[in-house]
Amino acid sequence: MGTIEKRLKPMYFAPTKRQHYASMSAAARAEANTLMFEKYPSYGNEPFWAENERLCRVRDRLMQRIIRRSRLAIARKEDTDHDHR
Repeated sequence: MGTIEKRLKPMYFAPTKRQHYASMSAAARAEANTLMFEKYPSYGNEPFWAENERLCRVRDRLMQRIIRRSRLAIARKEDTDHDHR
């Protein structure tokens, strides 16, 4: 018979998309895509900016900024948590 184990795994939340993701890069990609959809709305299933090479680079840079900002925020939070112990 199988057993069920409880495991704690960090989840990452994309606030604009309002969803949880298993990796930081997936959450950053979802956040960047949502921000791009807000700036450049599309009326079909495929966003028009996905075909535009320049706008894809903009999305990739935005994703990297989101990851960098998130890592800094996590590091700051860990530093303040250690100070209070």
